[in-house]
Amino acid sequence: EDKCINCGFDRFAANKNWNSLSNSPTNKAQWRKLLWIKQDYPDNYVDSSFLEELQKNVNVRAYDYWNVLKESCVISQHISSIVIFIAVFIYLYFDMLSAQNLIISGTIFTIIGYIFWDKSISKTDPSYEYKRWKTAKGAVLFFATLLCISPILKTLTKDTSSDTIWAVTVILFLANMLFHDYGSENRTNIKFPGSLSTNAAIFASVLLASRLPSNSHVFGLMSFAIEWFALFPIFRRYTKH
Repeated sequence: EDKCINCGFDRFAANKNWNSLSNSPTNKAQWRKLLWIKQDYPDNYVDSSFLEELQKNVNVRAYDYWNVLKESCVISQHISSIVIFIAVFIYLYFDMLSAQNLIISGTIFTIIGYIFWDKSISKTDPSYEYKRWKTAKGAVLFFATLLCISPILKTLTKDTSSDTIWAVTVILFLANMLFHDYGSENRTNIKFPGSLSTNAAIFASVLLASRLPSNSHVFGLMSFAIEWFALFPIFRRYTKH
């Protein structure tokens, strides 16, 4: 029996009181979230204050679907521009497009784009009239030089196999897509200069132009490459803002 007959001591009540005192959290040191000290708590003990400092979704940013779609269009536009350039080369390569038509159409669209850009710049920069003549003179000199070196570009990869040219061209266009400056709003945190992407595209254009049949084809493709990969991205970025 739990109760002594002689002295009347209740053993059950004494054990109950002793267990309640030994298990009381007031007899233990306060639990701390430290692994390098030994505490009077089992390893699987979870205190009520364990999740007090928990923070959920602190750095989460809410994006609007249409804004994300709009920004992703920059990537799709650049990929489309590369596909269009390759299509123009294929048409020239198989003589489905004349070099004269490409040169004339490229020149017309470039002049129209320059006039539109010039009108917009002159409103914000009154001193741009002097730069206008300087820009026109530099453009004429550049394309005249390109016309003179077209025979050199045509024979530049004469001893190189076409398979090598196609493979290197693919790598260069991939580099152009990878290093292209898609974020035009922030101009201070650019890891790679924009010229790296442009140079990769121009070098790929030179390799493709060396496989064309005539000097006029080479000049037409290279002038289109300059207009497409160097001038058009500037115009597109400016019209976007």
